[in-house]
Amino acid sequence: MGKSPQNRSSGYEITPKCNRTAYPSAHLIAVQQRFNSVRRGSWLSLISQKRNQSLHSCTMAFSPTGAHLVFSNLLLRGLIAMVPRTLETTHFFRKLRGYSQSILVQASDNGFYAIKFLQNSQSPKLLFNESMGCELYKECGLPVPTWAPIHFTESFLDHNPQCWPTIDSRPLRPEPGLHFGSKFVGMNSRNAFDILPGAYFTRIVNRLDFWLAWIVDCCASHSDSRQAVFVETDADQFHATFIDFGYMFSEPKRALAPLSYGNRYLDWRVYSSLKAAGLKNLSMAARSLNNQRIWRNASSLPDEWKSVSALRGLSYALHNLGSARYVEDLIDCLIQTIASKTKLVEDGACDGKKHPDYTPRAGVSAQVA
Repeated sequence: MGKSPQNRSSGYEITPKCNRTAYPSAHLIAVQQRFNSVRRGSWLSLISQKRNQSLHSCTMAFSPTGAHLVFSNLLLRGLIAMVPRTLETTHFFRKLRGYSQSILVQASDNGFYAIKFLQNSQSPKLLFNESMGCELYKECGLPVPTWAPIHFTESFLDHNPQCWPTIDSRPLRPEPGLHFGSKFVGMNSRNAFDILPGAYFTRIVNRLDFWLAWIVDCCASHSDSRQAVFVETDADQFHATFIDFGYMFSEPKRALAPLSYGNRYLDWRVYSSLKAAGLKNLSMAARSLNNQRIWRNASSLPDEWKSVSALRGLSYALHNLGSARYVEDLIDCLIQTIASKTKLVEDGACDGKKHPDYTPRAGVSAQVA
């Protein structure tokens, strides 16, 4: 069999189309078995054995058409740089609101983190989606919190039963091990808010980032509204940091259509008008991804966070973002969507949602969902 052609725009191999009728069963089982054979322990031992050599067969990826597991050659130094630093949990503070039942803890670096457990009521892919959603946003130049795998010991969980999530109306003790931790936003600032009135939108210094975030969310099949935390600066302005990636990388057949309002920020007025230069910059930012680095990050995640379905969703996202025509057509559609909303307001109509202008106060301070 000859070599598979290379897709230069997306950066990974395109393998021949498989028999789609047999794909959901026998093929995925074979892929899962190959995937499970790559264990985190083997990577760590390989690092120690080949510290000064090139590392072979490291990054896991799927082609967008055949969903075959393929391996790329990476440098050992590159892998070491991508392995997240693991932190230990030291103190539990409180539960945070939200369907994922995250909690606020202090870690061994003295930082405060919003924790999401592997055992949760939202999705078995939650930790993968959160970590790789952050990485995808960072690759696009979008502001996200620092994240890290946070280690929970049996002793800590036994002594802090109030941190356990509630599933089916009963508390469930999480398994000891690594869970997702996102740096709590706004701890060292004057004020942080998860809601701003429309009159304050002109004071958001990175307002254009909401457009790019919407593009990435559409390409990554994000099936929830975009959330952000607004941190007040010394200049009485606000800087938006994007949070909550738990519903990224949905299955393609279940993903929301790009024209849906479901994955945009709830108050559409945050989307400012765009000029030609801004459109070009958005398109370039969405497509200027280092796919190899993203797959290195995915391969360095704890094994229990990864699955075939999760990796396949990431592959579709990279494939969409790597397509210039797809991204440009998507930008046109999103602009038309906001333009139609603006015209409804100018004509005296509304979208059925009220966006009251009010002054932020302490009770509206940011919480991580």
